[in-house]
Amino acid sequence: MFATKESIYTHLPKPVVHVEKPPLYASKFRPTVILERKLNKDAMKTMGPPKVEVQSKQQQKNNKDAKDLKLLKKNQHLREASKPCTVKKPAVPRRTDNHVTASTSKQNFVKKNVAEQVKPRANHINKNIHEKSGLVPKYVKKKSYGKVPEYVLQRIEDRRAQEESATRAKQLKEESANKQLSEEERQTTLNGLKRNWDKLHAEFQGLPFVQDTPSRKAKRAKIDKEMDQLEHYIKLIEGPKKISFTK
Repeated sequence: MFATKESIYTHLPKPVVHVEKPPLYASKFRPTVILERKLNKDAMKTMGPPKVEVQSKQQQKNNKDAKDLKLLKKNQHLREASKPCTVKKPAVPRRTDNHVTASTSKQNFVKKNVAEQVKPRANHINKNIHEKSGLVPKYVKKKSYGKVPEYVLQRIEDRRAQEESATRAKQLKEESANKQLSEEERQTTLNGLKRNWDKLHAEFQGLPFVQDTPSRKAKRAKIDKEMDQLEHYIKLIEGPKKISFTK
């Protein structure tokens, strides 16, 4: 970076330009808004309506008595619940007292339990669960069991038809291959090729001598290519007497 040349004008004091700010915006509705705010604020100073009817001393006393009575009933109920039980339980019987015993039975419960376990029981099986488990031979009893499905047979027939059509097309292609061109067809084709070559040659003769633009150069190259291709076909047809081709 090159330093700027020192000049006397850079040391001269520059005049101070005082920019005057525009006056602050004040809405003309400001006094109305302040007045509405004060009115609404005074209305919301108390909870509920500003004028409430004060209860008389008798009403206040009645309310207090009702609260005290309710509290007294609650405490009395708690005291009754916390009192110890005053009813005495019966005494423990002595050993010498005559006790009432249950009637004894001569039945042998051990042998009875063994006999019940050995005895065979009928098994209750859910038929729906048994059928869904796969243990019931229901598919073997179907009429279509052991037979080829219809969709498989249909696919086999479709494949056979495709193979036959492919074989038929191949035979037709082999029959039409190496077809020999007749003399009349040969002469007609040759005349058509020469006619097309004459048209291209006349178009080539009409081109300008100076090829100075890309479009002219491209057109001339295209005509040259087509004329060369036609000359090649004409030589092929004029050469041998027998010409064979495939469709």
